[in-house]
Amino acid sequence: MLRTKQIRVQAEQSICSARKFTAALIDAFPIDRYCWQAFADQNHLIWIVGHLASIDDVFLAATQSRESRLGRLQQLFEPGSEPQSESEYPKFEIVREHFDSLRTELITWFRSLSDSELTESLPENVQHIGVNPIDAIFGLAWHEGVHAGQITTLRKALHEPPLFF
Repeated sequence: MLRTKQIRVQAEQSICSARKFTAALIDAFPIDRYCWQAFADQNHLIWIVGHLASIDDVFLAATQSRESRLGRLQQLFEPGSEPQSESEYPKFEIVREHFDSLRTELITWFRSLSDSELTESLPENVQHIGVNPIDAIFGLAWHEGVHAGQITTLRKALHEPPLFF
């Protein structure tokens, strides 16, 4: 039991740290450039933010047997989607709200699990994220880190100063 509790804490710290880092990058990004790309087909900020929200939404819908909270926006940001022109997106603030609220919902769900539930198999359609809740939380943190790196690359191409180092 003690080991499960330690891993639970590490998983939560991992996903919360990833989100704190990503949120700081987003907050420091020139908001008027949220659809800017340094080269064709590069992920731009609004797609990255919406995509991270989309992954949380897909995961929560599968684990809680509920409908998507993103509705039609899910198609813009789901895995396999590609960045579109600015006219295709809602206001950035709407996408950011989903990014924030879905992560809050995800953390609340994770905290609600008993120790035994942490190692139960997840639905098959989200096992690419993780085979059980602990694995999934680490997987979601890793996935977020990949996209935070893309935001860092965008910032660098815009000649923005580094935030952390």
